[in-house]
Amino acid sequence: PADPRGLGLRWWRGMHGPGLGEVIAALRGGPALRRHLREPDVDPPMFIDRDIAALDGRWHDFRGIASRAVETGVEGVLADDLSFISPWGVPVSRVTQPCLVVHGASDLVVPERHARWLSHALPDASLTVRDGDGHLSVLDGLDDAFTWLLRAD
Repeated sequence: PADPRGLGLRWWRGMHGPGLGEVIAALRGGPALRRHLREPDVDPPMFIDRDIAALDGRWHDFRGIASRAVETGVEGVLADDLSFISPWGVPVSRVTQPCLVVHGASDLVVPERHARWLSHALPDASLTVRDGDGHLSVLDGLDDAFTWLLRAD
C-alpha cells in the first residue's frame, strides 16, 4: 500500500528507474499515470540474468501471458501501478490465516523492504528472502512454498 511507513520516495528506493517513474506518475493520479504509460521511454533492465533464464526456461509461458496482458492497452498496468499507492481495501493486520511472504533478494521491481514490511504487518507471517533471485526467478521457490502450505494446514 501507499508508503505505510511515511518514507516518501525512500519507500520505493531499489526499484528500477521506469518502475519508479510509474510510481511517481501514479502518485500524481490516474490521468498522469495513463499519459506516462503511453510515453515511450528507455527501459533499462528490470530483470536480472536469473529472471531472464527463468523466462527462457521453466517459466517461459509468462512471456505470452505478459504480452497478452498489454496487447489491448495499458489498463492492467495502470491498475497494478495504482495498487502500489492505494489502500488495499482491508488492513493486512486483519488477515488471520498463516501467510508465507517470499521475495527475491535481487528483485528490481519490488524493493525487499516491501516484503519485510508486509511480513511484519501480517499477524502470522513467515518471510523467506531467496538469495540470488529476482522478481521472476523467485518462482523457482514455488515447490518450497507448496511444502510450507501443506505444513501450515
